[in-house]
Amino acid sequence: MGAKKRLAVLLCLVLFVPAALSQGPRRPPREHDARDFDAPPPPPPAGIWPTDRMMYLFIDRMTEELGKTYGFDEEQLHQTRELWKDEFPVWLNEHREEIQQLTNEYIEALLDDKPPDPEFVADWAQRVLPLVDEFAERCETVGEQMRPFLTEDQQLTLDGQLAGFRVGMKYLNQRLVGWAEGGFDAETEWHRSPAFKPSEDARNTQIAREAQEAEIAARGGVPKSTGEAGGAAGDAAEAARDTGRSAASSRPAGDDWAKYVEDFIRRYQLNAEQQATAHKYLRTLQDRRDAFLRRNASELEKARQAAANPRSEAQRSRAEEQLQRLNRPLDNMFTQLKEKLDSIPTRKQRAEAGGKAEAQDKTRDASAVGKAVKP
Repeated sequence: MGAKKRLAVLLCLVLFVPAALSQGPRRPPREHDARDFDAPPPPPPAGIWPTDRMMYLFIDRMTEELGKTYGFDEEQLHQTRELWKDEFPVWLNEHREEIQQLTNEYIEALLDDKPPDPEFVADWAQRVLPLVDEFAERCETVGEQMRPFLTEDQQLTLDGQLAGFRVGMKYLNQRLVGWAEGGFDAETEWHRSPAFKPSEDARNTQIAREAQEAEIAARGGVPKSTGEAGGAAGDAAEAARDTGRSAASSRPAGDDWAKYVEDFIRRYQLNAEQQATAHKYLRTLQDRRDAFLRRNASELEKARQAAANPRSEAQRSRAEEQLQRLNRPLDNMFTQLKEKLDSIPTRKQRAEAGGKAEAQDKTRDASAVGKAVKP
């Protein structure tokens, strides 16, 4: 799937799937006929919403395209469709009222001949942010639930697509946070502005590039750009190294996650509410990590033993490759934790943290110069 197509699918998921599915199922087809759903809260008095049949057909078409990418057999396609129909409609139905109201406001703003006020956009973004975060969590959960019926190659494909998805979600969160702080710029972000298209094209190109690089890195490849200049790909590579070192030791992978969060809180001087959000992200990812370790404890131990006591160099190489493959989901979880934390600080907090880091660098440089000239 090309970079532009991946980006289009991501934007469809983030912007249109919640609207398309928010009405919630009342008369599900096939295996879902006997399932009961809680009655949704009353929706806004007006809005354009699909029928239940349209919703399920949309999932069928999405999974059909997914099946082509993954090479699903009939049973895998069936399991994927059932999983999606189990997970997404329930969550969306729970948030129907808010999603429908936000979607109405979004469409009205698009159709208006004047740009929305920054205050209006800030209020809208503040209400959207928790929904986007929960939706991303649900996507991650569904991805993990798919693993048991995927082959090893298909799991690598999943790792890559989730990595690209996280890049898109990171940029979406950053943009929403900026809007929530009053940073909406009508000149470059309102779709009727002459400067909108070149600015949006540049943003989308950057997202697509970083998503592609993150996907390559998640599959074990080497992206064209790495390190600080490599954006998300560099972050993914760094996370893989950090988590890989932890996993290779006798301690469970991710023992340092809490320390990373506390260091992050101190670096950006997060307030009480922000700290609560950071700890919520940590607990969520820790729970997923621990569940993964429990499910794969036997395989991980076998791979560690084989790598530590190989009968041949070939066996060592195979064991290390197996260990790397088993640890890849942990790498992805840690990367996701870092990206979620990065969405918390305000621009002011980022600037202050950057200023402190720059001052510390200058102090270290001055100290180094002093030592160099000292007789």
